[in-house]
Amino acid sequence: MIDFARASAALANDLKAKGGFAIGCDSDGGHRIPSGIAASSWQFFKDHPYKDSPRPDASGIPSSFPSYCKIW
Repeated sequence: MIDFARASAALANDLKAKGGFAIGCDSDGGHRIPSGIAASSWQFFKDHPYKDSPRPDASGIPSSFPSYCKIW
């Protein structure tokens, strides 16, 4: 069985090492967007298309995201 938290952390660390970033929200809910932030998550993706400039992680995580979310 795959440990989702471990696999997610490995992917996030690999992305960071290659100059990218990842947002992780470990809600203990598995592989899904935590309830209550689906709309703000979708808005974040719409506001920051692929290869957007400035980088979306420059301003941090949107305030509508729960405190257990972090940028890797």
